[in-house]
Order: sequence, then C-alpha cells, then structure tokens
Amino acid sequence: MPNLNNIAYASELLQTRPDLEFESPISAFIGDNPTPMRLTEAALAIAQSGVLPAYIDAVVQDPTGTTFEENPPFMLVSDDRKGGCVESLHALTIAKGDQWDARLHVWMEGRRLTEDLHTHRSAFGSVVLAGAFGDEVFVRTKPGEGTPMVEWRYDQLEPLGEVAMRSLRHRRFTAGQHHTMPHTMIHSAQVRPEGLSATVVVRRLRDHTSFGYTDGPRAVTFPRIEQVDGADTLRRLRTALDDA
Repeated sequence: MPNLNNIAYASELLQTRPDLEFESPISAFIGDNPTPMRLTEAALAIAQSGVLPAYIDAVVQDPTGTTFEENPPFMLVSDDRKGGCVESLHALTIAKGDQWDARLHVWMEGRRLTEDLHTHRSAFGSVVLAGAFGDEVFVRTKPGEGTPMVEWRYDQLEPLGEVAMRSLRHRRFTAGQHHTMPHTMIHSAQVRPEGLSATVVVRRLRDHTSFGYTDGPRAVTFPRIEQVDGADTLRRLRTALDDA
C-alpha cells in the first residue's frame, strides 16, 4: 500500500516548486531507479487538490515553457477491421525525467477504449482523476486449461505462437482510486466514459518488450499519433474536476 507520509512529502515538494516545473521535485522523490510503488505515490501526490488544479490553470493561461513544447499532446488513433476509425486517449506529458515520465490520459465523452490483452513496456502507477477506469486481469495457464490466444510482440506483425489465458479478476477504479501496474501484468483495459474520464500516470520509460494477445488476427492496426490541442483538453479536464 502507498505510504501516506511519502505522498504528503511528495505533494509538499510539488507545491513548493517553481511554476510549471514538476521534473525536479518528482525526480528528487522517486530517485534513479523508482519502484512501482514509488511511481504510484508520485501519481497520488500529483493528483492532490493542492497540486494538479493549479498546474492546469497555469498551463491553460500560458502553455509556453512546459513539456508540451518538446512533447506535444497527442491522441492515439487506430483503424478497425471494417475500416472504421478508433480514437483512444489524449496523452499529455506534464513532466519527464531521464528514466520516467508523468502523463495525463484523458478520454472524451463517447471515446471508448476496448483493448486486446497486453502487457506494458514499463511499470507505472495510476490515479483516476475523473470518471472511471476498468480492466480485466489475466494469467497464462497450461494449454487446455484456458482460452487459446495468439501471442504478438507489440512492434511486430507476425505472431509468436499460441498460448492459453485465464481471466483472474475484473477491476474498476473511480475518481481518487489508484492502481499499480507491473510490466509483467496482462490485462485488457475498458473505458466507456459517459462524460470525460482521466488518469494521471507516472511510469518508468520503456525498459521492457510488451506483448499482445488476441483470439485471432489483430482487430485494429498499430496506433498512429495525431496531435491535439493540449490546452483545450486541460480545460475540459478542469471542468470535470470541478464537477466531481
């Protein structure tokens, strides 16, 4: 479980930072080799009411001098088997160090996320800011004891082979709740926002290979990136935080 004293300390560091500068206090808190729990504690500190809303207000008024200049906000877009466009999250980098980054993930109303089973390239901690986030966790099992699935490397089109998967549990997180994701955990994320849904994620930077699992050919293409207006996304998030 996250340590409340650690979260309070990190929150204090963030509130005494120079305006719009999260990198130094987060780096000081998580260190050079952050554990998954330390990443979660950092995400919980950023989500505090005395930290994130003030940051959003400042960036909306003047986004210059922020990480947006070097890491432009973007949306992930894929094409399904029928040629339809599948729009996913808006990703806004709010801080970035040598071994980590902190991002806001925002799903607009009506933008559904239904993913194939997959692992991640790095561990992360996540806190729901608005709306809800759900997933289903799976484990690999012996052939014949689970659902047959095709295994893929995230960055390759040719499948690696067949494996068996068993559902372990369903999870649902609402505003204020958090979860820690090791890079080895297999899950399928489900986000169906009635309004806006958003999380803050603090993660290590891509130090492993990620894998995907499907019941046949991949349902969608590799995601492509389309730039979005980060300030507009933040305005919508700020409204959702006020309404929560």
